Amino acid sequence: MKLIIGGYAQGKSKYGEARFPGHILYDEANFSLLYREAPGTGIRINHLHRIIREKLEAGQTEEEILRDVEGIARNHPDCVFISDEIGSGIVPMDPLDRRWREVTGRILIRIAAESDEVIRLFCGIPQVIKKELPTVRHIFLIRHGATPGNLEHRYIGRTDESLSETGRREIERHCYPICDAVFCSPMRRCRETAELIHPARIPVEVADFRETDFGRFEGHTYQELQDDPAYWHWLRTEGTIPFPDGESREEVRERVLEGWQKMLKEAADRENIALVIHGGTIMTLLSELFGGNYYDYQVRNGEGYSFDVSRDGICSGLRARSYSGGSGDMEPSGAANR
Repeated sequence: MKLIIGGYAQGKSKYGEARFPGHILYDEANFSLLYREAPGTGIRINHLHRIIREKLEAGQTEEEILRDVEGIARNHPDCVFISDEIGSGIVPMDPLDRRWREVTGRILIRIAAESDEVIRLFCGIPQVIKKELPTVRHIFLIRHGATPGNLEHRYIGRTDESLSETGRREIERHCYPICDAVFCSPMRRCRETAELIHPARIPVEVADFRETDFGRFEGHTYQELQDDPAYWHWLRTEGTIPFPDGESREEVRERVLEGWQKMLKEAADRENIALVIHGGTIMTLLSELFGGNYYDYQVRNGEGYSFDVSRDGICSGLRARSYSGGSGDMEPSGAANR
């Protein structure tokens, strides 16, 4: 839950729209429709001070209004409340105005106490008053959907393919976790997958999460490389030597880990984080973070892993995730609003 406050016409609504573009907007004009939203939906409640005023005029007590606000926060943990600061030290003559000022102040105090972030807007400039960082972050690794080259079992690294129609349909049939941050490789197949899975989130591209450069093997199948001595030599080393004219596993490791650290810094205030990346990137990252053989972490298109990262960087709780079936914390990919 987050709270955005400030004086009249200080840019609160515009800031909320820019900061939380995927959240559904409610205000005093359509507030009653909020109760039809599915739990977990990201919402922005604009003009909270006016909504409180209308509820007071309708005869609701302060306790009833507070219960209503707390119920919204429980059903929509990612909600954003936006309110004017009212009063400014002036005591109104009208009894209702006085009560409105006092009730609004007390409710804003309660919201601020429970919020993980409180932002005040002054002349359009956001001022962070409070920001709590999560003690544990939940990471969801998702391999991109299938491309034409994947379906033909080709080495597809630097080739910037789009998803195939088959790959797109498979992603749309899967269910994926609700996340408050999405990062992806800059390659088209990952960007397209991220947009299908989380249409309400703008994915942050991390260049270091791109797939391995397979060099001379790029675009070829196992069968097409049968007569290449360099390919057989590479296989005999179990892929520990560099790809001819391509990257070595150590080079990939260094940049993937650098990208991982950049991502952790960028998402310092986020709790549920999706990484839509490549199979090779997943194998590199997990073999470094959890040990074991590089090939232990092979994963099909559209599937992946999840694990937790503590505030001091300790990773735990690794488990394979099949996103082909839903659970209580998942929604079908392609859901319009999240």
